[in-house]
Amino acid sequence: MLFSQSFSYLCSFCNGTQVHFSQGNLQYIGSAPTPYWKFADHQWDCFRSTTGQSNNNTSPTIDRDLFAWGTSGYDHGAVYYQPYNINGSNNCYYAYGNKRANLYDQTGKADWGYNAISNGGNIEHLWRHPDSRTRLHVLLQQPRTENLDHQRGKSPTVTIFALSQLGQSS
Repeated sequence: MLFSQSFSYLCSFCNGTQVHFSQGNLQYIGSAPTPYWKFADHQWDCFRSTTGQSNNNTSPTIDRDLFAWGTSGYDHGAVYYQPYNINGSNNCYYAYGNKRANLYDQTGKADWGYNAISNGGNIEHLWRHPDSRTRLHVLLQQPRTENLDHQRGKSPTVTIFALSQLGQSS
C-alpha cells in the first residue's frame, strides 16, 4: 500500500477531484543520522520547544515541525531554503526568489511536499501544499469523505485553517 497510514481520509468533489489529507502535520527529523521528513501520528502531535526548535536555533540536527515559507530543503532560488533556516526578513524565503510565486510553481521544489515523506509513500513530489483552488473546493464544494469513520456511519469534519465543514455523502 503506497500511503500506509499516511492519510486519514480522502475527499472527493463533484468534479472528480480527490484530495488526500495527511494524518498529521509535517515533521523534519533532523536528529536522525540521515535526516528525513515524516507526518506526525496525529494532527495534535507537535514538538513545540521540546526538541530545541526556536526562533534562534539554526542547528540542522533539531527535530522540527515549524518551518518558514519555502524551506523545503531544495535550492529553488530563495536565500534561505533549508528547514532549519531562520531569519526575520520575509524576502529571504520567497519561493523561486519571487514574492508572488507559490510553493508549487515552476519545479515544485519550494513545496515541503516535494520531499520524500517516509510514512507518506517515501517518493519525492508525491505530496504538496494545497493551492488556492483546492482550498476553495474543500471549503465551498461540500466534499464527500471516504474513510473508515464515514463507512461506520459517522460524518467526519474537514478542518482547514481553523474553518470546519461537515463531510457530505452522496
